[in-house]
Amino acid sequence: MSLIALDTNVLVKAFRDDDAAGDALRALLAHRASRGSSFAVPVFCVGEFWKIVTDRRAPIRVSPTKAFAWVDHLLTEGAFLIAPGSRYWQTLRSLLAARLPAGTGVFDCEIAALCSEHGIREIWTFDRAFVKHPQLRAVDPLTRPEGG
Repeated sequence: MSLIALDTNVLVKAFRDDDAAGDALRALLAHRASRGSSFAVPVFCVGEFWKIVTDRRAPIRVSPTKAFAWVDHLLTEGAFLIAPGSRYWQTLRSLLAARLPAGTGVFDCEIAALCSEHGIREIWTFDRAFVKHPQLRAVDPLTRPEGG
């Protein structure tokens, strides 16, 4: 069984049902779940997901009620939230000191530290510039050679 974290951009793509890539991603998530993979959602990504899909500037804006229902659906289908614990600040501090990120890199460090704290070694993301972390592999799930 593998434990995989889902970045915000993966949540958004899986939520949107207006393109083939979203269809492929949902099929991949279902396939991997049927083969024993578990999906962790960093708690920070829920808020960012909500912000993106409900923003008035979003290409396809949805109501907060629909965003709420989708997060509930995701969690009832087996994904689970991960939140900071007692080692979080120590892990984040170490990562920030090593990378000295600016801008959105700080948010990536928060996610990487959270994954590290929970023993997660892989995060699915479409962010090619996702912060490098020695114990976390950033993977674009739609370009994996074996299809995820």
